[in-house]
Amino acid sequence: MNSFWDKLQGFANDCVQSSLSIVKVVLFSRPVKIPSPDLSQNMEVVILGNGPSLLNTINQNGDFLVGKDLLAVNFAVTSDYYEQICPNIYVAVDPAFFTNEEYCQRLFSTLACKTNWPLLLFLPVKARKYVNWKTHLELNKNIHVFFVNITPVVGFPFFFIPDISIGTRYAPSP
Repeated sequence: MNSFWDKLQGFANDCVQSSLSIVKVVLFSRPVKIPSPDLSQNMEVVILGNGPSLLNTINQNGDFLVGKDLLAVNFAVTSDYYEQICPNIYVAVDPAFFTNEEYCQRLFSTLACKTNWPLLLFLPVKARKYVNWKTHLELNKNIHVFFVNITPVVGFPFFFIPDISIGTRYAPSP
């Protein structure tokens, strides 16, 4: 009998969480432009950090990176190896990159100076309302900015796309 009530409680919790998540998506998500599929023909993406393991990956497994999309995050551009690995995808969704002028300057001016190959830069939709980052990138025609909705959602698993890396689910962009 106890398992029935546990299942009922779980179902009720998923109903409430899914409903609240749908409201959050409607209120906080915005339409976004999706990159053209011809921007990459690769079927694999390697996510690169910017710690000591990056140097090991480059030196010991550099061939592994060939023929794959390379995705860099956060301050990876400040690495001495950024121009050597030439990532074609970059993700910066931390709000500090837009609200903290020092972080903004450090990230976006360095990106603009160092990037001389085509780069897809993914930023949160909320970044649209800040102008400080735009001034750093406006002269670099190699950097193509795309916006993503980063509204986390919880509830029924079949409503959402699972993000295995952090155990959270995200709703697809409307």
